[in-house]
Order: sequence, then structure tokens, then C-alpha cells
Amino acid sequence: QTDTGRQRGREKERAFLIFNKAWFEAGGEDAMFNDVSVGTGPFKWAAGQSVGVDEQVFERNMDYFKPGLPYVDKVTVFGILDESTQQASMLAHLTDWHWVRNFGQYDSYVEHDQIQTVIRATRGHHSIWLNKGNPPLDNQKVRQAIFMAIDRDAGIKILQDGHGSTGFIMPPGGPWDLTEAQGCAVKGWCPPSEGFEAQRAEAKSILEGENFPFDKTFVLTVEADEQVQARATFIQEQLRLVGVKTEFDLVETIAYRSQTADGSWGDILPRNDTMPADDPALGMGFYFRCVSPNNHWTPQLPCDDKAEALLDRAASTVDQGQRKAISDELQLYALDQFWKFPLYWEQEAVAFWPEVRGYAHHPQPSGAFVRWEQLWLDPSHKDDTGFTGQTSGVPGGL
Repeated sequence: QTDTGRQRGREKERAFLIFNKAWFEAGGEDAMFNDVSVGTGPFKWAAGQSVGVDEQVFERNMDYFKPGLPYVDKVTVFGILDESTQQASMLAHLTDWHWVRNFGQYDSYVEHDQIQTVIRATRGHHSIWLNKGNPPLDNQKVRQAIFMAIDRDAGIKILQDGHGSTGFIMPPGGPWDLTEAQGCAVKGWCPPSEGFEAQRAEAKSILEGENFPFDKTFVLTVEADEQVQARATFIQEQLRLVGVKTEFDLVETIAYRSQTADGSWGDILPRNDTMPADDPALGMGFYFRCVSPNNHWTPQLPCDDKAEALLDRAASTVDQGQRKAISDELQLYALDQFWKFPLYWEQEAVAFWPEVRGYAHHPQPSGAFVRWEQLWLDPSHKDDTGFTGQTSGVPGGL
């Protein structure tokens, strides 16, 4: 099939949803919002509950597909919205485990002698996409210069209180991450040794050499979300420092999703992204596959044949050493093309009391690491001390 055919035919293939047909027919659309009993996870929603209640009970799934798991019989989740109350409840040991929601909480737990904390980069990150369909953003050198103009360390300090990770295309610290030597060999992806002002000056020089239209105002398509707007404002200010003029097009969520799916957004797209899996085929395919609804690189353009071929090889190769080589090649290609630029990778922290055992901190926000399938409680450790400080990575609490 030709590139044009692939381009024209893929819009209808870009997203779909799978769910239990009998469950949906019995409950209708209301079931999708009021019934969380359907699933294959380690715990089941206890009977007799309703959505919207602050305390929810989940019981051990006796039919869980992993033999012998989970270890605990019941998990009670408290939906405490007020973050001060969350912290007070944890410090008073009214709860055993807390997904940390701000770094004031984090600091108080790190200082505590009994509470253990783990922190690591997640698969969540703030991305900057440039619309290749809009000249001069079809120029690789222009894209490079724009990304070179953005101070990632400053972004982490200002937007994340210093708690963020720089990295490349795959999550930092994961098995598929590029080495620093590999990634930093592509100019613009790592802080320059001579200081950022020198890099900013070089970025402006590149733009001037490419006859960049400094009199033009470029459109940042920004979802009408307070957090995203704050992050987009930082990007806008960074670009202003090299003479790139921008303006916001604030778009409500439904229209925003439509524009990002069909490629009709403006010139620059700052957005919160989450890589669904720390796997080269699944993770990079989520962003770079032609048919993916999260591909903001080529939805209005012919597919990138090199990327498609490398993704095909990553998906069909079993040997992990060979997959790593394919993954590295695809990442380095993406770095050099300046497809998407993670301003930073977010860090997530979890805190727990010493009797909580077996907790492992997975690199994903809002989901996988709260499964608790291999967690258990051992009361003999409840008085353990000496945990002031933090543990980076996995596992924690063994």
C-alpha cells in the first residue's frame, strides 16, 4: 500500500475500545460510570458499594491469573481529597501506604524515622510536539534549534520543584533507556558543558542561518487546563528568549482531542503524555505508529517508513539483546529528527510504614504501581526505625 493510501485509510483505525459485551448490554452506559466490578486485576470491588463514596473496599480475586497472588485478603482505599488531611492521616498511622501528591508531603515522609519512601521517574512526562506539516517546522534544523532553546533543568526547577528527570524517548532508568553517551551525542538533548546561555545563542544562530521568520507568530495549541497552561507558559517564555513569537490557542478538551487526533492543531503542541508501557514496540509505537491516535508527528502526512519498519522489527523480535539494539536505533532516529521533546519526566513517590512488605515502585503514574499484588503486612516490623532518607527505584520495603 502506498504512503498516501496508508495516510488516507488510517483515520478510522486510530482508536478503539474493548469491553465485556454482556456487562454493557445488562447495564447500559450507566455501567461504564457506576460499576467497577469488571476487570482482571488482583482485587475485586466488594459487593454492595457505590461509586462516589470516599471509602472503597477491594477483596482478593480468587480467580486471579497469577497463581498464589495477591497475598493480602483486602485493600481499603480512602479517597481523601484534602492533601493536608492525607498527610495528617499518614503521619498518624491511620493509613499504611500513601501515593504522595505533593513534595511537601514527600519531605515530611523522608524525614520520618519509620516511614519509608521510594521515588523514581515515571512514564509520565510533559511533551513538546512540533507540527511538521507547517513550514518552517518541516526543517529538521529549525526543530533542533527550537528544542535547543528550551532549558529543561529550569523547567524541572520551576514547574516540578526540582523533582523531575531529564531523559530521552524511553523512560529514564528503565531497561530501554539510552545511555547518556548515546543520547547526549545528539546535540540539543543534554545540558551543554559551557552553560545554557551559550546553547541558547547557538540555537538562535541556527534559526538565523535557516532564514527563520522571526516576524511570524506561531500558535501553541493548549488544552484549557490550568496545569497545562502553566507549563505551556514556561515554553512560551523560553522561546521568546531566542526571538520566537508565539500565541496561545486555548482549546476545550473535546475539541482538543479532535484536533490532536486529526493533526489540525497549530504549530506547537505542549501536552501531558504518559507512555503506556516501558517497552520499545508498545511505548514508542504509542507515539510514532501511523495508526496511533497519539501520533502527533505524522497524522496529516505520509507515514514515516523507517520508523514503521523499526517498530515492526521491535514487535516481532524475541531476543532481548536484539530488541535493545533495535530500540536504540529507533530512539536515536527520533532524537535526530526532533519528533517530540520531553521537557521532563515526572517523578512519583510512595510512602509506607515498615510493616508493609514487598512493595515495588513501578514507573507509571495513575495505575500500575497501585496494584499491590505482591504486597503483604508483617506486624513484627511495625516498630522498625531508621528509615529517615529516601530509597530510589525498586523494590522498597522488602
